[in-house]
Amino acid sequence: MVSSEKPSLIILDIEMPRMSGPELLDVMSRYYRLCRVPVLVVSGTSKETPRHEAVVGVLGKPCDVDKLLDIARTYASPP
Repeated sequence: MVSSEKPSLIILDIEMPRMSGPELLDVMSRYYRLCRVPVLVVSGTSKETPRHEAVVGVLGKPCDVDKLLDIARTYASPP
């Protein structure tokens, strides 16, 4: 079954095993359902923020849970 709903917020790690965070952002920009979804970037090593219009914030690891929840509440709330 394919859902017609899009995610409210994507939490994206910069370093992943098969594809980097910036590479995934590039792929997402090609899909109508994903190109405008807000993205929260998390990274334990990178200080560089990917340049992409969907990025709404950057958190270092370990994440401050209160900041993470604040951002999630802001962007993942029902329309």
